[in-house]
Amino acid sequence: MLFKPVHRRHLFFILGIVLTCFLSRLVFIHTNVFFLDGDEAIVGLMALEIQDGGLPLYFYGQNYGFAFFEALLISLSISIFGLSSLAVKMAMLFLWTTSICLIGLSLLKILKQNWRLASLLTAILIFSPTWLVWSMKARGGYLTSFFLSSFILFLLLHSRVRLKIFKWLIIGVSFGLIIETQPLWAPATFAVIVYFQIYQKRSWTNLLSFACGTTLVLGSLYFVKQSLEIMHPAPELQVLERVRLINDLPSALLNNLGGNYFLTSTYSPDNKWFTLSFLLFSIGLLFYSIKLAVSRRAVLLSSMFLLATLLSCMGFFVTSEPRYLLPFIGFSIFLAAAVLSETCSKSLISYTSFALLLLVLTGAAQLPSFHGYSSLNMSITKKDNVVVDDSKALLLLIDMLKKAGVKYVFTTSSLLGYQLSFLSDNELSVIYRKGRTRLPQNRQKIQKKYSANARSFAFIGFNYHYRYSGKLPLIQNKIYYIISPSKELVEQSGFF
Repeated sequence: MLFKPVHRRHLFFILGIVLTCFLSRLVFIHTNVFFLDGDEAIVGLMALEIQDGGLPLYFYGQNYGFAFFEALLISLSISIFGLSSLAVKMAMLFLWTTSICLIGLSLLKILKQNWRLASLLTAILIFSPTWLVWSMKARGGYLTSFFLSSFILFLLLHSRVRLKIFKWLIIGVSFGLIIETQPLWAPATFAVIVYFQIYQKRSWTNLLSFACGTTLVLGSLYFVKQSLEIMHPAPELQVLERVRLINDLPSALLNNLGGNYFLTSTYSPDNKWFTLSFLLFSIGLLFYSIKLAVSRRAVLLSSMFLLATLLSCMGFFVTSEPRYLLPFIGFSIFLAAAVLSETCSKSLISYTSFALLLLVLTGAAQLPSFHGYSSLNMSITKKDNVVVDDSKALLLLIDMLKKAGVKYVFTTSSLLGYQLSFLSDNELSVIYRKGRTRLPQNRQKIQKKYSANARSFAFIGFNYHYRYSGKLPLIQNKIYYIISPSKELVEQSGFF
């Protein structure tokens, strides 16, 4: 056996996590939290390719973002929920919930079976605005990397010693996949691996197994990537340039902790109390972990998680986008667990438990504000204080186009095109301006078909785009459309 038998109490703990994760998300099922954005639709299209017998590995148009596992889960979810946004969201929620279960069990191990502290720390992660929307997003490897890093931590803390060679091979494979999915988790996860491998074990056999697993993944996928058509190259670290912008880091962290990723300027969830409280709590942990290491003159578990927490901010040295800081909150929680496990002060543990409870309640209290969540690539999402479900506009558009006999679409928004392709089960073939598309197979096909029969075409875009605003038929005041567009319009808009 790779793991020890699960105790009944652990099963109830896992069941509590699963119920809390799903119930806290399903209350948003008829809101824009469940809206399927364009990038998610791409992973949905990968799932449809799997159902047709294909083997898509990377997010279309990239040689990074290994999204196969997410697409595979979505393909299975479509069999249950049908072709819909719900199928995508539920598959990702399952993957995220599994990761939270692994984290909860790892926290229990670090805290020496202190159920109260482990439950509070896990609840913070569940109720944090940071993960409310992103816990259900298929965005090319983010949730896969989150799962793999959680899985590695679980293996390091729970697996049986007599299978250590096999264990380190699995850890190596998992770490290689993290690098290929979303390497944002790689620096912090590597720090944890180094601590357990070099500082604690110092086994050359383990190190060789780890290296073999990682090399096997990176080497195999290197040859796969040579045949990919690349639209967006992998982002690169720009350390010197980003250091000059280090003043932007607090703002990016606050947006990350508050879950403000793709919101319109007209609406922002009220989550300032959680974001500020958690950031101050994390800063306190940083200083206290340093104090513990200095007083005991040793590299403690908390010292390692201090380093991991700092490394979890490495995404900032690529860009200021809040989603590049997603690993921060998870490693901060592990830092809290390590500090609480190593401190000898019962009063500090009591005060910290109270602070953790307040964080849980604050996060839970602020989640309802996300009922007005809005995705950036739709126009009007809140009118007369009533939240509008953007997904209905897409379904209405698809229905209208099918009734009009449209099979091919020119769109001034690439993301809108991916949404239409997925939700129509690829019955609508879409092309974006100037040939810039993650679906290159559509390019020549659509241009050739247009020359033969323009009546099966439509020209669409968002109401707030370009010169067409307010002058053309609209779907829910969001998306304009032109059936049988003229050749002059198509050419002037840059489609040929």
